[in-house]
Amino acid sequence: MPNLGVDLWKYGFCILGIVISVLLPPLWAFVKSSFAPPQPAGAKGLGAIIMSFWTLLLPYLALGAASALTSILIIAVAGPKIETAAAAVLAGYAWDSTLQKLK
Repeated sequence: MPNLGVDLWKYGFCILGIVISVLLPPLWAFVKSSFAPPQPAGAKGLGAIIMSFWTLLLPYLALGAASALTSILIIAVAGPKIETAAAAVLAGYAWDSTLQKLK
């Protein structure tokens, strides 16, 4: 049985890997759109901008929440094999990246 106090840091770093995996796709989409030619300007208020950002972000938040819950299972199964923070980050990243490819 895993020691909760010892394995809690693994969970945190696993979550960090998931956060990285969740944030990378919209960040790269933003970077690509920043280098695209500008679209003709239209009348867009702050509310419309916030709503479009929220619409883009919501699926990634749901995916991150589902993955964070699953990271409990990752640590339960692979906990003894994860000995470093880097391994925990990679375990979380690999899980979430795989999940995103399966969706």
